[in-house]
Order: sequence, then structure tokens, then C-alpha cells
Amino acid sequence: MAAVNGYQGNTPAETTPAATGSKQPAPPAKTVDSQSVLKRLQSELMGLMMGGDPGISAFPEEDNIFCWKGTITGSNDTVFEGIEYRLSLAFSNDYPFKPPKVKFETCCFHPNVDLYGNICLDILQDKWSSAYDVRTTLLSIQSLLGEPNISSPLNNQAAQLWSNQEGKFAIIVIRLHNLRSLIYSFPLDKPPGMSISAQNPDISGERQSGQDVRTQNVMACQAVSNIVKTSLGPVGLDKMLVDDIGDVTITNDGATILRMLEVEHPAAKVLVELAELQDREVGDGTTSVVIVAAELLKRANDLVRNKIHPTSIISGYRLAMREACKYIEEKLVTKVEKLGKVPLINCAKTSMSSKLISGDSDFFANLVVDAVLSVKMTNQRGEIKYPIKGINILKAHGQSARDSYLLNGYALNTGRAAQGMPLRVSPAKIACLDFNLQKTKMQLGVQVVVNDPRELEKIRQREADMTKERIEKLLKAGANVILTTKGIDDMALKYFVEAGAIAVRRVRKEDMRHVAKATGATLVTTFADMEGEETFDPAHLGSAEEVVEERIADDDVVLIKGTKTSSAVSLILRGANDYMLDEMERALHDALCIVKRTLESNTVVAGGGAVESALSVYLEHLATTLGSREQLAIAEFADALLIIPKVLAVNAAKDATELVAKLRAYHHTAQTKADKKHYSSMGLDLVNGTIRNNLEAGVIEPAMSKVKIIQFATEAAITILRIDDMIKLVKEDGQGDE
Repeated sequence: MAAVNGYQGNTPAETTPAATGSKQPAPPAKTVDSQSVLKRLQSELMGLMMGGDPGISAFPEEDNIFCWKGTITGSNDTVFEGIEYRLSLAFSNDYPFKPPKVKFETCCFHPNVDLYGNICLDILQDKWSSAYDVRTTLLSIQSLLGEPNISSPLNNQAAQLWSNQEGKFAIIVIRLHNLRSLIYSFPLDKPPGMSISAQNPDISGERQSGQDVRTQNVMACQAVSNIVKTSLGPVGLDKMLVDDIGDVTITNDGATILRMLEVEHPAAKVLVELAELQDREVGDGTTSVVIVAAELLKRANDLVRNKIHPTSIISGYRLAMREACKYIEEKLVTKVEKLGKVPLINCAKTSMSSKLISGDSDFFANLVVDAVLSVKMTNQRGEIKYPIKGINILKAHGQSARDSYLLNGYALNTGRAAQGMPLRVSPAKIACLDFNLQKTKMQLGVQVVVNDPRELEKIRQREADMTKERIEKLLKAGANVILTTKGIDDMALKYFVEAGAIAVRRVRKEDMRHVAKATGATLVTTFADMEGEETFDPAHLGSAEEVVEERIADDDVVLIKGTKTSSAVSLILRGANDYMLDEMERALHDALCIVKRTLESNTVVAGGGAVESALSVYLEHLATTLGSREQLAIAEFADALLIIPKVLAVNAAKDATELVAKLRAYHHTAQTKADKKHYSSMGLDLVNGTIRNNLEAGVIEPAMSKVKIIQFATEAAITILRIDDMIKLVKEDGQGDE
């Protein structure tokens, strides 16, 4: 009989004299430190949340991750179908080398479960393996419900009924379940005259409220944060993500990692959307914003446990956010004009420092800065803008990363539609079309009754003539380059070849929009005008100095050079494989966004944890000047910001405690002594494990990035902190069938 939770058969397992009297030393048990167990449990929690296995769930208790509460629902086509049972799981410091202690908290009438909730299951004792986790444990117990082991019963009565009178067994199981439901639904403190239904409204779903739901949300956000935490900084590690069809992505970009995770927990989804917002607004800092938000939530939850009301914490966090942003703009920023052109390259290098191309950051930083400066334009309000969407990135296999180059002109990753067309057209008049240039066919459902076979030939001829007339309208308007998102058939190509025009088919709509914007063209979806006639207005044409086809690697590309309204350039990336090229593209996208934001905001700050450390010291001092409860929230906000330099140091395999202490000392000196103000730019040197002036070392970021990180992280933390009730509705069977 398998021994489980201290039981051998139906009696507690006893220690044999041979075992106690032996003088042989027992082999040392495998042990792991509590930090490793903590990380393992957090990883298993994330896997359980994202797994979506039906009928099982588990979550840590509010203040102890080593004690979990789980639920199991009986599988379909079993006696226990649809019945939910609660379990407790207790993990030791030796986990996963020793199994968790699992007990039923809900009374369960089952051959392998005794009256005290102990479970007779071999994988919870001698058959345990460190490869098992919480998910496999819960699935095994769920399977045991429907398939009990009659040879090793803990409840002999249940075992006999299961073997001989299964109908009676099912009645006892259902009666126990109904009795338990009645006890739990009856309000013990019901005032006289109040109906039970008024006290417990009939909600078809699962409800959690108070500290339980708050702790669950915080733990879910911590699990998401822990996934991306190790990818932060210049020595951060990459993640390999494999989707459901086997496609592999290797990256350390926070937004990409979270987007591909398909997180299901509603609170954790807020962090995923937060990373997407940071990526959209700034382009970089997606990992930092998630880590800061999760840390703010964790500290807020600790305050709530210490009887500080969430409203006071929210008020303190908002005040701290405003003061932090104000301090950055007044004390920490440096105007770009004072530093010259160098800061643009340094900003790009800082953004690339944590990416795959960090070894060639000097080369790529110059490429990025040249690309952004080349698309400079002034809008109608006289503002200088840098539309980086005018920078097209093309990826080509072969050669090394340093063979990448900047190409003047917008490159379309496709060639001419026919070899007889010219390779170069100058000056170019470009028509952008969003329909087929093919022989006209009647629409589906249209019927034409033909009595004379000769009329059929006339219909075919007219269809051909209509296509010819459309092409003649394009050519008469002056178009010598025709781009379409759809197809062009052979008959239409013949007319374009005879006219000496370049036609390109199957152009991506995104590329078409960028070309139309750069050349001043209008994307035309139909030849029909308001009167029902077919015309093409020459005003719809765009202009460029030349359109030319060139060969890059093994592919033909069409280049549009000297565009009319705004400049357009293309970055041609070379690399060994798809994984490398994709990660290079993500790195360059972040760098392009950062350089654009630096140019448009004209302010930078020191990187390497300098801003977070300065704000932490400033907000700590600010907290001591307040006499209200917000003081505690602001002090926790100040401590939470230190998570960035701490994680940077840990990822670089340095002593985080010592480095952060030194860094705080420098910033305290900068804020208390007038002659040491230059210390406000002191940050971490993660290569040598020292403190240095990162403004002078060239580790800089746009001030806008830091401000947005603090604003977005605070708002996300407040959004989740305000939640004190979660109701998960269950869709009723047959709903929507009528």
C-alpha cells in the first residue's frame, strides 16, 4: 500500500526498530535555499496561470508563498463531475526534492481520502520526482477522483461501496456536496426578517474579494515581472519563445516577450498593455516600466496589510509621481544643445547596449542617427518632426551584421512586374492604386442572356477594351510608375511595357501608405467618379526624382529616391539567420524611437540607475516633511524605484547591496552640498562594477522615457490597487442557442 502524508494503509506509518537502531548514517537529503524554492514556486504559479487546464487552480495564501490553496473540479463522466473540492498545499524548503503536503480541506467521500483529508497517492510519497510540479500534482489528484486505487484504500467503506454499490456511492457523494453547499450559503449573522437571497445574490460565477483578490493580483504581476526581470540592462539575458505552431523567437525586448506570452490573468494583462503603451509612446523602456509597476504594487500590498487604506496609498503614489516628474525636469535633465551631436549617438548606443547588436553599437548608432536626421521635416505649424515611419527596414540573409547599410530612398521588397520594363525612370510620376489591373469580369450573380453567339465575342472584346481604357487613362495623366496592392495580368503588363513605364504589383499596404505620404500621392481605390464615369485625376499622382530597380543580396528591390514631400531612406540589414535579423530589427526600432524622442524633446538624463537613485533620495526626504499617512506611501514609492539599479547590478553579477548603497551616498551628497551637484549624474558602471558619471561616459536616455516610465507604472499600479472585488462569470450552458 502506498504511504501518503504520514499514512501507511489506514494507520499512521510507524518507524521500524531496524530503522531506529541502525548506526548507519542516513544519506544527506538534497536541499535547496529558500530563494531557489521561491523562484521555482513563482515559475510554477505563472505556468499554472497560463496553462488553462480545466478544473484545476491554485494560488498562494496572502502572506506566505509556501502555503497554497487549490481547487479541483471532478472530471466529466465521473461520479464527481462538476463538484469542486478545496485543497491545501504546503511546501518545504527542500521542494522540489521533497513533495508538498497536500490535504483535502473539503470533506471528500473517496476510497483514497480519509476523514482528515489525507490522500493516498504514490507521487505524493515514494514515487515523487523533482520533475513534478503543482500542475501535475493537481491533475493527478483530479484523475484519482474518477479512478481510485481500490487496492490501497484509506476509507474502507467508500472502497466497498465503489466496488459493489456504485449507485449508493454516488448518492453519498452528491448528498455531502449539497449539505456542504447549504452550510456555506447560510448567513450565520442573518438579521431577523432578512431573506437569504437578499444576503447572497444569485451570481453565476466565482467571486473573490478583499485582501485575497488584492494578493492574487500582486502575485500575478510579480510573476510577469520576474519573467522579464533578467533581461534588463546591458548584460541582460535573452528569452526563447516558442509559439503554438513551433515558430521560435529569441529576444530580450520586454514588449515582445509579454505580447507573445498570451497572459490570461486579468491583472497581469494590465502589465502587458502597459508595456505596449510604453513601446508605442517612447519605443524603449518596456522592461523597466513593468518591473517598477510590479514593485510599486508589492509595496502597496504590504502597506494595506499594515492597515493603511488603499485610498491613502493611491493619494501618496500620485503625489510622489508628480514630485518625481517635476524633479526630473527641474534638476536632472540636460539640454541636447549643450552636448552637441554626440548625445544622439550615445542615446542610440545606450538603447542598443542590452540588445544582440551591442558589440557593434558604434556602427549601428551612426546608421540610426543618419537615418533619423535624413527624414527631418517641418509640418504646417512650423514644428520640426522626424517621421521614422519613412525609414523602411529590409532584412537580407548573408554577410555579417557590419555589412548592413543605409540606402537613400524608400525600398519596396519586390521587383518590376515584367522584365521588359525599364530599370530606371526619371523623373517619376507615381500612381498608387488599391485595386486589380486585370481583364474586367462581371460580378458574381450577374447573368447575361445571349441569343447570338457573335454577341459573346463582342462582350469579351469589350472586357478587354475596358482594361485598355483604364491603363490609357493612367498613362495620359502622366503616370510612369504604377504601384498596386493587388494583381496585374499579362494583358495589362503588355501596355505598360509598350509605354516604357514601371509597374509593381502586390505591394504591402503599409509600404503603399508610406510611399503615398512621402511622394504626395493619393491612394486610389476606384476609377469611378461622382458622375459614375471612370476618370483618373493627375492630382492623385506623387512625385519623385527617380524610381530604380536594384539587386540586394538575392532579391530585386524597387527604390523610390528624392521623394516630394518628405525624405525616405531604407536600412538594409544583413545577418546569418532569421532569428538574428528579427532581433536586429527590434533593436533598431527601439533605437530609432529613442533618437527621435531625443531630437523632439531636446533633453536627456543619465542612465544606469542614476535617475531612480536620485529620485529615491529626494522622495525619502520629501516623505519626512509630510505629517499625513501619505508619508508612508511616498517612502515606499522611493524604495520601489531602487529596484532598477538593484536588478541592473544583479543581472551583471555584481554586489547589488554595496553598489546601490554607494550610489545613494553620491546622490545624497549631490542634493545636500551645492558644490557637488555634478554627482546627480552618477550611475552604475556594470562592466567594472563601480560608480561613474554616466553623463560624461555617454550612458544617456531621453528624459521623456524616464518620465513616461514613472507615470505609466504608477497609473498601472493604482489601477490594480483599486480592485477589491473580482467576479469571474461563468457562461451558462445553452446560452445563445435560441
